[in-house]
Amino acid sequence: MSKTSFSNILNTLKPDLQIYDVLQSWAAELAALNSIPSVLFLIIGAVNISFFYHGTNCRVSGTNETYPFSEIFFRDYEMKKIIATYQELTKLESEEAEVFKCFELSSDIVLVKSWTEIEGRYIDHLSLCSGKKVVSVGPLNNQDDDTKEEEEQEDNSDSIKFLNSKDESSVVYVSFGSEYFLSKEEREEIAYGLELSNANFIWVVIFPMGHAVALEEALPEGFLHRVKERGIVVDGWAPQAKILQHPNTGGFLSHCGWGSVMESIYDGVPLLALPMQHDQPLNARLVVDVGFGIEILRDEDGQINREEVVAKVINMVVVEKTKAGELLTQKAREMSNNLREEGEEEWNEAVGKVRNLCRKNV
Repeated sequence: MSKTSFSNILNTLKPDLQIYDVLQSWAAELAALNSIPSVLFLIIGAVNISFFYHGTNCRVSGTNETYPFSEIFFRDYEMKKIIATYQELTKLESEEAEVFKCFELSSDIVLVKSWTEIEGRYIDHLSLCSGKKVVSVGPLNNQDDDTKEEEEQEDNSDSIKFLNSKDESSVVYVSFGSEYFLSKEEREEIAYGLELSNANFIWVVIFPMGHAVALEEALPEGFLHRVKERGIVVDGWAPQAKILQHPNTGGFLSHCGWGSVMESIYDGVPLLALPMQHDQPLNARLVVDVGFGIEILRDEDGQINREEVVAKVINMVVVEKTKAGELLTQKAREMSNNLREEGEEEWNEAVGKVRNLCRKNV
Protein backbone atom coordinates (compact mmCIF):
# COMPACT_ATOMS: atom_id res chain seq x y z
CA MET A 1 0.00 0.00 0.00
CA SER A 2 2.98 2.31 0.53
CA LYS A 3 4.64 1.65 -2.81
CA THR A 4 3.39 4.68 -4.75
CA SER A 5 4.04 7.18 -1.97
CA PHE A 6 7.43 5.66 -1.20
CA SER A 7 8.43 5.74 -4.85
CA ASN A 8 7.61 9.45 -4.92
CA ILE A 9 9.77 9.99 -1.84
CA LEU A 10 12.74 8.25 -3.50
CA ASN A 11 12.30 10.31 -6.67
CA THR A 12 12.17 13.51 -4.65
CA LEU A 13 14.99 12.89 -2.18
CA LYS A 14 17.28 10.86 -4.47
CA PRO A 15 19.18 9.38 -1.48
CA ASP A 16 22.69 7.93 -1.83
CA LEU A 17 21.61 4.76 -0.03
CA GLN A 18 18.51 3.01 1.28
CA ILE A 19 18.56 0.70 4.30
CA TYR A 20 15.55 -1.57 4.63
CA ASP A 21 14.23 -4.03 7.19
CA VAL A 22 13.46 -7.69 6.58
CA LEU A 23 10.16 -8.53 4.80
CA GLN A 24 10.40 -5.28 2.80
CA SER A 25 11.64 -6.54 -0.55
CA TRP A 26 9.28 -4.11 -2.29
CA ALA A 27 11.37 -1.22 -0.93
CA ALA A 28 14.54 -2.74 -2.38
CA GLU A 29 12.83 -3.23 -5.74
CA LEU A 30 11.80 0.43 -5.85
CA ALA A 31 15.34 1.53 -4.97
CA ALA A 32 16.72 -0.60 -7.80
CA LEU A 33 14.32 1.04 -10.27
CA ASN A 34 15.78 4.39 -9.20
CA SER A 35 19.41 3.13 -9.37
CA ILE A 36 19.79 3.58 -5.61
CA PRO A 37 21.88 1.01 -3.73
CA SER A 38 19.98 -0.59 -0.85
CA VAL A 39 21.12 -2.71 2.06
CA LEU A 40 19.16 -5.18 4.17
CA PHE A 41 19.46 -4.55 7.93
CA LEU A 42 18.63 -7.46 10.25
CA ILE A 43 17.45 -6.42 13.71
CA ILE A 44 17.39 -10.03 14.91
CA GLY A 45 20.42 -12.22 15.46
CA ALA A 46 22.28 -13.97 12.66
CA VAL A 47 21.78 -17.30 14.46
CA ASN A 48 18.06 -17.34 13.62
CA ILE A 49 18.33 -16.41 9.95
CA SER A 50 21.25 -18.81 9.56
CA PHE A 51 19.18 -21.64 11.08
CA PHE A 52 16.18 -21.05 8.82
CA TYR A 53 18.32 -20.42 5.73
CA HIS A 54 19.98 -23.78 6.29
CA GLY A 55 16.64 -25.57 6.77
CA THR A 56 15.09 -24.03 3.68
CA ASN A 57 18.13 -24.81 1.52
CA CYS A 58 17.87 -28.44 2.64
CA ARG A 59 14.16 -28.58 1.78
CA VAL A 60 14.70 -27.05 -1.65
CA SER A 61 17.65 -29.31 -2.50
CA GLY A 62 16.04 -32.42 -1.03
CA THR A 63 18.97 -33.04 1.32
CA ASN A 64 18.85 -33.77 5.04
CA GLU A 65 22.05 -32.12 6.16
CA THR A 66 22.18 -31.39 9.90
CA TYR A 67 22.60 -27.79 11.01
CA PRO A 68 26.33 -27.54 11.80
CA PHE A 69 25.87 -26.09 15.30
CA SER A 70 24.21 -28.69 17.53
CA GLU A 71 23.78 -26.25 20.43
CA ILE A 72 21.15 -24.36 18.40
CA PHE A 73 17.82 -26.17 18.13
CA PHE A 74 14.08 -25.99 18.74
CA ARG A 75 12.41 -28.26 21.27
CA ASP A 76 9.38 -30.24 20.12
CA TYR A 77 6.84 -28.05 21.92
CA GLU A 78 8.45 -24.95 20.41
CA MET A 79 8.15 -26.31 16.87
CA LYS A 80 4.49 -27.14 17.48
CA LYS A 81 3.91 -23.58 18.67
CA ILE A 82 5.64 -22.09 15.62
CA ILE A 83 3.54 -24.17 13.22
CA ALA A 84 0.36 -23.33 15.16
CA THR A 85 1.23 -19.62 15.03
CA TYR A 86 1.52 -19.72 11.26
CA GLN A 87 -1.46 -22.12 11.03
CA GLU A 88 -0.15 -23.57 7.80
CA LEU A 89 3.41 -24.49 6.90
CA THR A 90 2.90 -22.83 3.52
CA LYS A 91 2.49 -19.47 5.24
CA LEU A 92 5.80 -20.00 7.06
CA GLU A 93 7.46 -20.97 3.79
CA SER A 94 6.13 -17.87 2.02
CA GLU A 95 7.57 -15.65 4.75
CA GLU A 96 10.92 -17.45 4.50
CA ALA A 97 10.85 -16.87 0.73
CA GLU A 98 10.33 -13.16 1.36
CA VAL A 99 13.33 -13.09 3.71
CA PHE A 100 15.53 -14.72 1.07
CA LYS A 101 14.30 -12.28 -1.56
CA CYS A 102 15.38 -9.43 0.72
CA PHE A 103 18.86 -10.98 0.86
CA GLU A 104 19.07 -11.32 -2.92
CA LEU A 105 18.19 -7.66 -3.47
CA SER A 106 20.68 -6.32 -0.91
CA SER A 107 23.63 -4.52 -2.53
CA ASP A 108 26.88 -6.42 -1.82
CA ILE A 109 26.41 -6.65 1.96
CA VAL A 110 23.81 -7.33 4.65
CA LEU A 111 23.98 -5.53 8.00
CA VAL A 112 23.08 -7.28 11.27
CA LYS A 113 22.62 -5.85 14.75
CA SER A 114 25.06 -8.19 16.44
CA TRP A 115 28.58 -8.72 17.73
CA THR A 116 31.09 -11.18 16.31
CA GLU A 117 32.28 -12.41 19.72
CA ILE A 118 28.91 -14.06 20.32
CA GLU A 119 27.72 -14.67 16.75
CA GLY A 120 30.86 -14.87 14.62
CA ARG A 121 30.36 -18.42 13.37
CA TYR A 122 26.65 -17.87 12.68
CA ILE A 123 27.45 -14.69 10.77
CA ASP A 124 30.00 -16.62 8.70
CA HIS A 125 27.52 -19.45 8.09
CA LEU A 126 24.81 -16.99 7.03
CA SER A 127 27.26 -15.33 4.63
CA LEU A 128 28.01 -18.74 3.13
CA CYS A 129 24.33 -19.75 2.82
CA SER A 130 23.11 -16.43 1.41
CA GLY A 131 26.05 -15.53 -0.81
CA LYS A 132 26.14 -12.07 0.78
CA LYS A 133 28.80 -10.62 3.09
CA VAL A 134 27.03 -10.26 6.45
CA VAL A 135 28.50 -7.40 8.46
CA SER A 136 27.97 -6.85 12.20
CA VAL A 137 27.23 -3.28 13.32
CA GLY A 138 27.50 -3.92 17.08
CA PRO A 139 24.67 -3.49 19.61
CA LEU A 140 23.70 0.10 18.64
CA ASN A 141 22.89 0.85 22.27
CA ASN A 142 22.17 4.53 22.83
CA GLN A 143 22.76 5.27 26.50
CA ASP A 144 22.07 8.99 26.25
CA ASP A 145 18.61 10.27 27.07
CA ASP A 146 17.05 12.77 24.69
CA THR A 147 16.36 15.40 27.31
CA LYS A 148 17.30 16.21 30.88
CA GLU A 149 13.60 16.21 31.73
CA GLU A 150 13.21 12.59 30.59
CA GLU A 151 16.32 11.59 32.55
CA GLU A 152 14.98 13.16 35.72
CA GLN A 153 11.61 11.49 35.19
CA GLU A 154 13.23 8.06 34.84
CA ASP A 155 15.49 8.63 37.85
CA ASN A 156 12.42 9.47 39.93
CA SER A 157 10.41 6.45 38.77
CA ASP A 158 9.21 3.88 41.31
CA SER A 159 11.54 1.31 39.74
CA ILE A 160 14.69 3.37 40.28
CA LYS A 161 13.64 4.41 43.79
CA PHE A 162 13.10 0.74 44.60
CA LEU A 163 16.52 -0.21 43.18
CA ASN A 164 18.22 2.53 45.17
CA SER A 165 16.85 1.02 48.38
CA LYS A 166 18.36 -2.45 47.78
CA ASP A 167 21.82 -4.00 47.97
CA GLU A 168 24.21 -4.43 45.06
CA SER A 169 23.22 -7.15 42.54
CA SER A 170 20.26 -8.20 44.72
CA VAL A 171 17.35 -7.42 42.36
CA VAL A 172 16.05 -9.50 39.46
CA TYR A 173 14.39 -7.55 36.67
CA VAL A 174 11.54 -9.42 34.97
CA SER A 175 10.21 -8.38 31.56
CA PHE A 176 8.91 -10.25 28.53
CA GLY A 177 8.99 -7.40 26.03
CA SER A 178 6.20 -5.41 24.44
CA GLU A 179 4.84 -8.04 22.03
CA TYR A 180 4.13 -11.02 24.26
CA PHE A 181 1.26 -11.13 26.72
CA LEU A 182 1.46 -13.72 29.48
CA SER A 183 -1.49 -16.05 29.93
CA LYS A 184 -3.19 -16.25 33.31
CA GLU A 185 -1.40 -19.55 34.00
CA GLU A 186 1.99 -18.10 33.05
CA ARG A 187 1.44 -15.05 35.27
CA GLU A 188 0.59 -17.30 38.20
CA GLU A 189 3.63 -19.56 37.82
CA ILE A 190 6.01 -16.60 37.50
CA ALA A 191 4.37 -14.82 40.45
CA TYR A 192 4.68 -17.85 42.71
CA GLY A 193 8.20 -18.50 41.44
CA LEU A 194 9.24 -14.97 42.39
CA GLU A 195 7.58 -15.36 45.78
CA LEU A 196 9.26 -18.69 46.49
CA SER A 197 12.68 -17.40 45.41
CA ASN A 198 12.81 -14.77 48.18
CA ALA A 199 14.50 -12.44 45.67
CA ASN A 200 14.00 -8.70 45.37
CA PHE A 201 12.36 -8.03 42.02
CA ILE A 202 10.91 -5.54 39.54
CA TRP A 203 8.33 -7.22 37.31
CA VAL A 204 6.89 -5.47 34.25
CA VAL A 205 3.44 -6.79 33.30
CA ILE A 206 1.68 -5.72 30.11
CA PHE A 207 -1.74 -6.50 28.64
CA PRO A 208 -3.08 -6.38 25.07
CA MET A 209 -4.53 -3.05 24.00
CA GLY A 210 -8.12 -2.83 25.14
CA HIS A 211 -7.77 -5.78 27.54
CA ALA A 212 -6.12 -4.16 30.56
CA VAL A 213 -6.75 -5.83 33.91
CA ALA A 214 -6.10 -4.43 37.39
CA LEU A 215 -2.91 -5.97 38.80
CA GLU A 216 -4.77 -7.16 41.89
CA GLU A 217 -7.04 -9.21 39.64
CA ALA A 218 -4.35 -10.34 37.20
CA LEU A 219 -2.04 -11.77 39.88
CA PRO A 220 -2.64 -14.45 42.54
CA GLU A 221 -4.77 -13.31 45.46
CA GLY A 222 -2.69 -11.60 48.14
CA PHE A 223 0.52 -11.73 46.07
CA LEU A 224 1.14 -7.97 45.99
CA HIS A 225 0.66 -7.74 49.76
CA ARG A 226 2.94 -10.69 50.53
CA VAL A 227 5.86 -9.40 48.45
CA LYS A 228 5.45 -5.66 49.03
CA GLU A 229 8.74 -5.33 50.98
CA ARG A 230 10.91 -6.96 48.33
CA GLY A 231 9.18 -6.55 45.01
CA ILE A 232 7.21 -4.18 42.81
CA VAL A 233 5.02 -4.94 39.82
CA VAL A 234 4.94 -2.27 37.10
CA ASP A 235 1.90 -2.03 34.84
CA GLY A 236 2.94 -1.29 31.26
CA TRP A 237 6.31 0.46 31.15
CA ALA A 238 9.58 0.74 33.06
CA PRO A 239 12.91 2.44 32.20
CA GLN A 240 14.62 -0.79 31.15
CA ALA A 241 17.94 0.77 30.14
CA LYS A 242 18.22 2.54 33.50
CA ILE A 243 17.27 -0.61 35.39
CA LEU A 244 19.84 -2.78 33.61
CA GLN A 245 22.55 -0.15 34.13
CA HIS A 246 21.86 0.02 37.87
CA PRO A 247 24.47 -1.70 40.07
CA ASN A 248 21.77 -3.25 42.25
CA THR A 249 20.31 -5.24 39.34
CA GLY A 250 21.72 -8.77 39.56
CA GLY A 251 19.77 -10.66 36.91
CA PHE A 252 17.38 -10.24 33.99
CA LEU A 253 14.52 -12.75 33.65
CA SER A 254 13.76 -12.24 29.98
CA HIS A 255 11.93 -13.65 26.97
CA CYS A 256 15.23 -13.24 25.07
CA GLY A 257 14.03 -10.87 22.39
CA TRP A 258 17.14 -9.82 20.49
CA GLY A 259 17.07 -6.22 21.71
CA SER A 260 16.92 -7.39 25.34
CA VAL A 261 19.76 -9.87 24.74
CA MET A 262 22.01 -7.13 23.38
CA GLU A 263 21.10 -4.74 26.21
CA SER A 264 21.83 -7.43 28.77
CA ILE A 265 25.28 -8.07 27.30
CA TYR A 266 26.05 -4.37 27.02
CA ASP A 267 25.19 -3.76 30.68
CA GLY A 268 26.77 -6.95 32.01
CA VAL A 269 23.61 -8.42 33.56
CA PRO A 270 23.30 -12.25 33.48
CA LEU A 271 20.23 -13.51 31.60
CA LEU A 272 17.68 -15.90 33.05
CA ALA A 273 16.19 -17.03 29.77
CA LEU A 274 12.51 -17.91 29.47
CA PRO A 275 11.80 -17.75 25.71
CA MET A 276 8.22 -17.35 24.56
CA GLN A 277 7.94 -17.24 20.74
CA HIS A 278 9.49 -16.57 17.31
CA ASP A 279 13.29 -16.17 17.44
CA GLN A 280 13.49 -16.26 21.23
CA PRO A 281 14.16 -20.01 21.78
CA LEU A 282 17.24 -19.93 19.54
CA ASN A 283 18.42 -16.73 21.21
CA ALA A 284 18.11 -18.51 24.56
CA ARG A 285 20.21 -21.46 23.33
CA LEU A 286 22.85 -18.98 22.12
CA VAL A 287 22.89 -17.16 25.46
CA VAL A 288 23.46 -20.43 27.32
CA ASP A 289 26.16 -21.60 24.90
CA VAL A 290 28.08 -18.33 25.11
CA GLY A 291 27.97 -18.55 28.90
CA PHE A 292 26.31 -15.38 30.17
CA GLY A 293 22.89 -16.88 30.78
CA ILE A 294 20.92 -19.88 32.01
CA GLU A 295 17.66 -21.16 30.57
CA ILE A 296 14.61 -21.72 32.74
CA LEU A 297 13.49 -25.07 31.37
CA ARG A 298 9.83 -25.98 30.89
CA ASP A 299 8.29 -29.44 31.04
CA GLU A 300 7.83 -31.53 27.88
CA ASP A 301 4.50 -29.80 27.18
CA GLY A 302 6.06 -26.36 27.43
CA GLN A 303 4.57 -25.51 30.82
CA ILE A 304 6.40 -23.32 33.36
CA ASN A 305 7.08 -24.78 36.82
CA ARG A 306 7.17 -22.21 39.61
CA GLU A 307 9.22 -24.08 42.21
CA GLU A 308 11.52 -26.48 40.46
CA VAL A 309 12.56 -24.05 37.75
CA VAL A 310 11.73 -20.36 38.24
CA ALA A 311 12.46 -20.09 41.96
CA LYS A 312 15.60 -22.26 41.87
CA VAL A 313 17.21 -20.42 38.97
CA ILE A 314 16.51 -16.96 40.43
CA ASN A 315 17.80 -18.14 43.80
CA MET A 316 20.99 -19.52 42.28
CA VAL A 317 21.93 -16.31 40.46
CA VAL A 318 20.51 -13.45 42.54
CA VAL A 319 19.84 -14.65 46.11
CA GLU A 320 22.26 -17.38 47.17
CA LYS A 321 24.79 -16.45 44.47
CA THR A 322 26.08 -20.01 44.12
CA LYS A 323 29.34 -20.75 42.36
CA ALA A 324 27.46 -21.33 39.09
CA GLY A 325 25.58 -18.07 39.57
CA GLU A 326 28.78 -16.17 40.27
CA LEU A 327 30.36 -17.57 37.11
CA LEU A 328 27.40 -16.30 35.07
CA THR A 329 27.74 -12.84 36.60
CA GLN A 330 31.49 -12.80 36.02
CA LYS A 331 31.06 -13.85 32.38
CA ALA A 332 28.36 -11.23 31.79
CA ARG A 333 30.58 -8.45 33.14
CA GLU A 334 33.57 -9.67 31.15
CA MET A 335 31.53 -9.67 27.94
CA SER A 336 30.19 -6.20 28.71
CA ASN A 337 33.71 -4.84 28.99
CA ASN A 338 34.74 -6.52 25.73
CA LEU A 339 31.67 -5.27 23.89
CA ARG A 340 32.19 -1.68 24.97
CA GLU A 341 35.77 -1.85 23.73
CA GLU A 342 35.14 -3.71 20.47
CA GLY A 343 31.61 -2.66 19.50
CA GLU A 344 32.78 0.69 18.18
CA GLU A 345 35.31 -1.03 15.91
CA GLU A 346 32.62 -3.19 14.32
CA TRP A 347 30.42 -0.14 13.82
CA ASN A 348 33.26 1.76 12.13
CA GLU A 349 33.95 -1.18 9.80
CA ALA A 350 30.27 -1.34 8.82
CA VAL A 351 30.16 2.41 8.20
CA GLY A 352 33.19 2.08 5.91
CA LYS A 353 31.48 -0.58 3.80
CA VAL A 354 28.28 1.47 3.55
CA ARG A 355 30.27 4.54 2.54
CA ASN A 356 31.94 2.55 -0.23
CA LEU A 357 28.52 1.59 -1.60
CA CYS A 358 27.51 5.24 -1.70
CA ARG A 359 30.72 6.16 -3.54
CA LYS A 360 30.02 3.51 -6.16
CA ASN A 361 26.78 5.26 -6.94
CA VAL A 362 28.30 8.71 -7.42
